[in-house]
Amino acid sequence: MKPSTPALFVLPIVASLVAAPAGAVPAKHPDAHPAATHRAAPHPAAETAEATAAPADPERLALSREIVDVAFPTGEREAMFGGVIRAMLDQLRANAANQIADAGLRTVVERHIAGLPERLAPVTDKHIPMLIDAMANAYAREFSLDELKEIRAFAGTPAGKHYLARNTALLADPHVEAANQAYLNEAMQQVRGDQGSLRAEINAYVAKHPEARPKPPAPSSSQQPEGR
Repeated sequence: MKPSTPALFVLPIVASLVAAPAGAVPAKHPDAHPAATHRAAPHPAAETAEATAAPADPERLALSREIVDVAFPTGEREAMFGGVIRAMLDQLRANAANQIADAGLRTVVERHIAGLPERLAPVTDKHIPMLIDAMANAYAREFSLDELKEIRAFAGTPAGKHYLARNTALLADPHVEAANQAYLNEAMQQVRGDQGSLRAEINAYVAKHPEARPKPPAPSSSQQPEGR
């Protein structure tokens, strides 16, 4: 009934870090192609989604907001999102411990991952209201008025409140964590296996299209040579 929004929120963070432990393991070609470190322009989807999505029916939207408020009670949202982020990053940190042979390097990576929740907290808190609003609008577009009424009625029962409030927290259940860890272990193996072919494909493309090679950033005014 309810997607795990905090989990979806943290997936890009996890995805961006998945290759980090792998990259820390000595390899034949440890240096990534410059294109891999090029900062991409902000994706326009986030800016245009609200403009392109069909407006939600007001009555359906009102019910959707009530459902989301039960799932993510005001005053508890930051803790709920933060808890899921910490649980998923703990799994990533455990995976790093298994993948990085050098103890010192492993400590560096683990320390970086351990500090992510605190560093991300301001960004997370800033975006939670937008995510909650987006969820409500998505519910209103996905479900009919009658369906929303049924969901809202369920949300008003003790079982419904328990389900909606705890569904996301169950990601931290030991059995779920173990299943996620097994998935992450295998996914990282796949990512490492794909790195070589991706690098080769990027190199081949840039060789044919040199204009696609990332341009070095222009020096700032403080970096301009003096005396000119």
